[in-house]
This record gives sequence, C-alpha cells and structure tokens, in this order.
Amino acid sequence: QFQGVVDLDDILSSFDASVRERLTTEIFPRFIAREIWGPSARFGFMTMSPGKLYWYASLKAKPGQVFLRPFRKYLIDKFGSSEEKWPFECFHMIDRTDEQSISRNGIYTWSGTGKEIRRLWLPVTCGRTALIGNA
Repeated sequence: QFQGVVDLDDILSSFDASVRERLTTEIFPRFIAREIWGPSARFGFMTMSPGKLYWYASLKAKPGQVFLRPFRKYLIDKFGSSEEKWPFECFHMIDRTDEQSISRNGIYTWSGTGKEIRRLWLPVTCGRTALIGNA
C-alpha cells in the first residue's frame, strides 16, 4: 500500500474557478472518505484536517515484487492511465504529493484455515481507546 498527504490548495490551484467549486463541494468535501475500486487496485482518500488530504493506493503485486523509488512515477503510470479510466482526482493527488512524503507498506494475505490468524490477534482495545486501520 502506498500513501501520502497532499495540500488541497495545491490540487485546486491547477483548475479554474468553476471546476474548483465543483471539486470542493462534490469531490473533496470536508470530513468525507471515498474509496474507488478497480480491477487490480483500490484508491482512497479522506480529509485529515482543513486543507489536507490523506490518500492511499493498494495494488495487487506479485509475491516478492520489489518497489523502488520513485513511487510517484509508478503510481502516476497506474492511476493516470486513460486505459484503466481512474477518476482524474487520483492522478492529481499523486502528482501534487512530494515524492519523499509518499510511503509504502506491505499488505499480506494470510492463507490457510484461519487458525493461524486467530493466534496472531492481539487486543486492540483498552478502556475507551481502540487501534483502527494503520494504527
């Protein structure tokens, strides 16, 4: 999974006023999260704080596949492709994110009966505190 944080103003600055209005009300409204599913990938984003967007891209990879920087070029090739028809906002979020602030974490699929997974689970709550997502 790749992830990054981008300034909303950086994305909006490349569009004229009428498009910016649509983007701020329909595509990037405050406190909304979205996830877009494709044939071999998912792209999601949400507002973190006023003016900041957190985004992530999960892609199918071959076992042992290595991803080296620059991550942004690889992601733009994937999500900016007219072939796969990803929404334009995916491309713009990746394009406006500084290369050094894009991080990558592996996501693994467990195989087997599921008993192995149950043994690995740890408590994720303590009183009124819970670990969620990438926490």
